[in-house]
Amino acid sequence: MNRAWSLLTIDESERQFAGNLGYTDVLGSRYAWDSTVPNHRAVQPGDLAVLRNGSHVLGVGWIDDVQTETATKVRRRCPSCGNTAFKTRKQLTPRYKCSPCQNLFDEPSQEQINATVYMCDYARTWRPTTDVRVTNVASAYLNRSAQQSIRPLDPELITRLLGQAYDPSLRWWVEATDPQLPAGHRPRLGHVRIGQAQFRQVLRQRFGDRCLITGPQPAQAIEAAHLYRYCDTPKHDIAGGVLLRRDLHSLFDGFLLAIDPSDWVVRLSPSLDPFPDLAQLGERHLAIPPQVRPREEYLVAHLRWATDLWKPKNDKRDAG
Repeated sequence: MNRAWSLLTIDESERQFAGNLGYTDVLGSRYAWDSTVPNHRAVQPGDLAVLRNGSHVLGVGWIDDVQTETATKVRRRCPSCGNTAFKTRKQLTPRYKCSPCQNLFDEPSQEQINATVYMCDYARTWRPTTDVRVTNVASAYLNRSAQQSIRPLDPELITRLLGQAYDPSLRWWVEATDPQLPAGHRPRLGHVRIGQAQFRQVLRQRFGDRCLITGPQPAQAIEAAHLYRYCDTPKHDIAGGVLLRRDLHSLFDGFLLAIDPSDWVVRLSPSLDPFPDLAQLGERHLAIPPQVRPREEYLVAHLRWATDLWKPKNDKRDAG
C-alpha cells in the first residue's frame, strides 16, 4: 500500500513555538505546509493522511491531489540569538521567552523568505475519528522526531490501530491511468438455491413490498432474507424469512445489523456509527403483527453471534 503520514494541525493559540506561523488548514478538507518543513516533498497523492492535534487523532482521508505555489513567508526569530524556538508567555511580560538562550522579549525580529507552499486535498474520503488519542497510535511512527508536523507512519500498522475509522476500499482512484481490467465471460459451477423465487413471492404475499426495517420499497429493491444459515439447512422456512432492502440484507448477512426479538428493536454494530443514514436505524422499534412475526429462535441465534463479533477483542480475550 502507499505511504501514510501524521499531519499536525493546531490553532495558533495552541502552537508551541511562536516563531512558526500557521498554514491555511481546513480540517476535513485540506492541509497546507511549506518547503521549510521536513518531509515537505514526500507527501503524494494516494497516501493516507492522518490528521491530529496535540492530543487526539482527528480523522483520516486518502489524498487525492497535492498542489504547489510559490509564496513569501514571514519567519520570526529571537532578536538575541536568531532562533525560531521561542514560546509565548500568555500571562507574563515580556511576552516571549527563547528556549535556547532564555532571552525575554516583546517583539521578535522578522524576515521574509521565499518558500514553496504545498496543499493536499483529502476532502472526498475524509472520515472523522472519535476518542482516538495520539498516544494510542504512537507505535506506528517511523521516526522519533516528535516536533515534526509531518511524520511518516507505518501504513499497515496505523490502519490496524485505527480499525474501523477508515475505509481502505476508498483507494480505488489512485491509479494515474485507466487500469486494464480483464473482461469477457467464463463458465462457473456453483449451487443455485432451488425455490428462491417462490420463497420471495410467498414473503411478498405475506408482508407486501415492505422492508421489515424501512417499510414500503420498490419491489426491485427488496430481497428475501433467510434468518438462518441456508447452506446448513437448505429448506425454505416461511417463518424464518423476511423481506429486507438489498443493502440491509447484506448488513444482516454480515452480522452488522441484527433484530432483538425480546423487544423487536433493530441493533447495529458500532462500526456503522459513522454512517448517519444507517445509524438512525439503530434502536428502531419494528411494528410487526404477531401473526406474521418470524420465529424468534432464529433471530436470537443471529443476535448472539452478531453481538459477540461487535465486542472489542480484549473483551473476548477476557471472556475466554
